[in-house]
Amino acid sequence: MKQTIYRKIFLYLSIAVVAAVAVLAVIALDSPKVAREKRADDQRVSQLINVYSRIEQYYNLNDELPESLDQLSPLPHSGDPNESLETIEYNLKEKIQDAGQTFELCTEFNHENKVSNRTEFDSFSPYSYFNDHPAGYHCFHLSEAGFGKAII
Repeated sequence: MKQTIYRKIFLYLSIAVVAAVAVLAVIALDSPKVAREKRADDQRVSQLINVYSRIEQYYNLNDELPESLDQLSPLPHSGDPNESLETIEYNLKEKIQDAGQTFELCTEFNHENKVSNRTEFDSFSPYSYFNDHPAGYHCFHLSEAGFGKAII
C-alpha cells in the first residue's frame, strides 16, 4: 500500500517536472515568427553597413556625398547592388561646421536591439553603431567627417 502511494507521488512529481520544463522552454525560446523577424533585422543591419560602405567609397572617389543611392556603385563582394537599396532610405541633410555634410540612413526594425556594453574599440565598427536601434522606423544620423573615423 505504501509503495503504491510513493509510486503515485513519484509519477505526479515527474509529470510536474516535465510540464515545468516544457513551459520554461516555450517561454525562454523565441517563436519561429520572432526568430524570423530578428533575422530580418540582422539583414537590415548588414544592408545598412553595405550602403554606408558604398557611400564612403563614393565620397572617397568624388569628394562629395551622392545625391541619391542610385549613384552608388556595388561593392565587389556585395552580390546584387540594388538589394540593399529596397529597405534603406537615404536623406542628405545640411552642412554643419566641423562635421561637414550630414546625412541619414533610415529603415524599419521589427525589434529593439540595444548594445549596452559598447567599448571604445566598438565605436570604430559600423556594425556596433547600426546594431543599436529601437523597434520601428529609425534614422541613423551620420556625416562625411566620420568616414574612416570612429562612429559615435
